Amino acid sequence: MVVWPALARAMCARYGVRAPIVQAPMADAVDWRVAAGAARAGVLGSIPCATLAPDAIAPAAQNFRETALGAPLHLNFFTTHDAAAPTEARQARWMEELAPYYKEAGATPPSSAELVATNGRASFDEAACAAVEAVRPDIVSFHFGLPEDALLDRVRATGASVWCTATTVAEAHALARRVDVIIAQGAEAGGHRGSFLGNCYVKPPLVGTMALVPQIVDAVSVPVIAAGGLADGRGVVAALALGASGVSVGTTFLRANDALINDGHRAALESSRDDATVVTNVYSGRPARGFANRLVRELGPISPAVPEFPWASTAAKPLSTASGEFHGSRWAGQAAAIASPRGDGEAVAAWLVADAERVLGPGTTEIKLMVVLAPPPAPRLQAVAVSLCINGGAMIAWARHVFKHKGIIEGIEGPRAIEKKTELDAMIWKILSFWMVCVGVMCILVADSPLAPQAAMLVATAHFVEMYFKSQAAERKIRQAALGNMILGTFLVMTLLMDYRRPERVTSQLDETHKSSGRHARHPLFWLFIIFVGCSGILSPAQRTPPSAEAPDASLVA
Repeated sequence: MVVWPALARAMCARYGVRAPIVQAPMADAVDWRVAAGAARAGVLGSIPCATLAPDAIAPAAQNFRETALGAPLHLNFFTTHDAAAPTEARQARWMEELAPYYKEAGATPPSSAELVATNGRASFDEAACAAVEAVRPDIVSFHFGLPEDALLDRVRATGASVWCTATTVAEAHALARRVDVIIAQGAEAGGHRGSFLGNCYVKPPLVGTMALVPQIVDAVSVPVIAAGGLADGRGVVAALALGASGVSVGTTFLRANDALINDGHRAALESSRDDATVVTNVYSGRPARGFANRLVRELGPISPAVPEFPWASTAAKPLSTASGEFHGSRWAGQAAAIASPRGDGEAVAAWLVADAERVLGPGTTEIKLMVVLAPPPAPRLQAVAVSLCINGGAMIAWARHVFKHKGIIEGIEGPRAIEKKTELDAMIWKILSFWMVCVGVMCILVADSPLAPQAAMLVATAHFVEMYFKSQAAERKIRQAALGNMILGTFLVMTLLMDYRRPERVTSQLDETHKSSGRHARHPLFWLFIIFVGCSGILSPAQRTPPSAEAPDASLVA
């Protein structure tokens, strides 16, 4: 059975999906039907709300929930609060640029009133926020940056997880403390660039997905979703190998039968090549990747004369209806040629999951019973199980030495006292040995937990130290080693439980410790334990003579 990488499994467990794949929200191209189909196939479906009226959000969410029972609800919004309406001079300049094309196509230019309309692409505002509060989705994601703090706080108050797009490491840094997940959008991605820092309207950052994802993964502690040029199972697995917790796929879902695109758009996707798309601001006023029309080729792809998003598209709309060579926006990523029609959204998602699992192959199947018996629980729960096991065993060991120190064991009277003490010691060590075996098995079963390897090493080290000191009859050192084991176990449990309200932060923090140095790096608490045991062994002067060399206890002889 194929198993996803650890970070991907953590994402799946957190949001209750089968595969770490997100059906990208594409305004005007897909709706709740595609999202629900994708969700039924086990991936995260997304409803684009950027072009929905606030009162249309609740019906779309209800339809999704009724047709994808139990699936997490993901709503996506644009945030264009940083863009001011273009001046009359700016609009006039753009109309002058388009005048020859209006004349050639016989199209009627829009009126002044139409030019100031937002073309249905309103920013996330009070009304949209009220709709989110009424619907209470599981995830709310934003494009073009985050809304103002007051609105964002209200979204968080609904219990929704907040996601946002970043196209550079600097943008990821700006988002890291305010979001739960970052979507790393590479230059290959179709549709609007999610950039929001600097002069991104005219000079959009275009860092490729394969370069961007690992840099953002290394820069932030929250999970990262890779987006851009990922159209099949190969792309999904490649992005996960770079440290992404999930993958957002958009262009492949444009080939779904229930996508909302027109025939011209479908034909362009069918004949697409690797160099068929460009990043342009001519269509909407914001840089976006899609198939070029005549306006893009002759005035762009990036033109400083284009008004800001979302006001630019109104001026070009009459041309798109008058002539095919002035067609409207046809968004697509650079991997459009890889995407093939597979049926409706559910069929596309099912194929993506199967193709990714095919690429992962049986070689990635983990040898552990838990995979066969049941889906692996959340990494946080696995790590807690290991830690509690460590702590419980340490407490048993410590109790044994405390009792012995207090004389409970030594106080046994009678002619068979020494024999009873020996039998009791043997029983205690058999219990501890059995416990060590159980911990070893537990560490294997939860091998994807960030704490598992160091937990196994911790247990082995602690008890090897204890066994060594036992052979030397240095009981004071035995007590110190056992106490160190117990303290370390307590620290591990506290580490995992210190942020109960947002457990995913604990998981991401633990995962972060091993991103740059392999699957599992040494946890700092492991080294704390080694130092403690080492110091206790070096600094303690207590040494005792083995029992065989000791003089018999006078009370026992009597």
